Amino acid sequence: MACTARSQTNDSRSRCNCWACISPAVTCSASRVAKEVIELYWSVEQIGKAIRAVRGETAELRPPLLLVDEADRLNVKGLEAMRDICDRNRIAVVLIGMPGIDKKLSRYAQLYSRVRFVHEFRDLSREELRGILEGKWNDLGMSLR
Repeated sequence: MACTARSQTNDSRSRCNCWACISPAVTCSASRVAKEVIELYWSVEQIGKAIRAVRGETAELRPPLLLVDEADRLNVKGLEAMRDICDRNRIAVVLIGMPGIDKKLSRYAQLYSRVRFVHEFRDLSREELRGILEGKWNDLGMSLR
């Protein structure tokens, strides 16, 4: 498989919050990215509609959210294919990639015009990492020590 994809629909009181994640392989072609995005969108839409029908809801759904992990692996054709599909179907996109992905996007005005902000995460300190791990292990009834 050229891309790894998964999706989920979370229940909320008023509207479904649907999201999907795609993680392209280094060799992922633009057509494969487009196919994966369309399939994920369709799946998430169908799940959201089914939940709304069962619950008798008529409110408009939030736009689905597409998380693209390893986005720096996509070439310009792959990014453009994804942008086009997302534009036409009102899909919100979060690109996650290596430092410098914003510079890559800035060379392409049509893509870069959709970037709302760029955030670079810093490394966790030893104490922060320990706190996260202890919390998760405690949730599982285990001890980190």
